[in-house]
Amino acid sequence: MKNLCRILFISSTFLLYHVDTWAQSEQKIMIVTTVESIIPGGMGRSSVIITDENGKSTSEDLKNFYSMIGITFDNITKNSEDVVGILNKLSAEGWSLLQTSTGV
Repeated sequence: MKNLCRILFISSTFLLYHVDTWAQSEQKIMIVTTVESIIPGGMGRSSVIITDENGKSTSEDLKNFYSMIGITFDNITKNSEDVVGILNKLSAEGWSLLQTSTGV
């Protein structure tokens, strides 16, 4: 029997908005998506994708959850710290969290 490779992607999306203080009617929307992949052997690619109000996307790498011996909890902790850091930075720039959604 063939050994099947399981692939799991964990995704969270944070929808942020910013109201321009000079023009109270102008709202800007930004989307921050985390994609964490668990592929046996540490072959997964995890990242944060930030799509700004102009539709331009940038990406930052995260640590992989899974190694040759199993789930690496230090990497999960590091990824959580990185995502919180990104959200705190955006909050300091005037962005507010509007909605979150998760999926597997």
